[in-house]
Amino acid sequence: MRAVLLDQHDRIALVRHTCTEAWSLPGGGVKKGESVEAALLQELKKEVAVVDPR
Repeated sequence: MRAVLLDQHDRIALVRHTCTEAWSLPGGGVKKGESVEAALLQELKKEVAVVDPR
């Protein structure tokens, strides 16, 4: 699962992991029993320091 995260100027947040030189949308896998929403919020917090953007 991936997220399109926009700022107030409609710029897209991208992340670059140490294992590759490619840029990608923030996100990751969903663990068994975890909701997609919870997994996405966890990844946004970890990868781009966003805490519950709702």
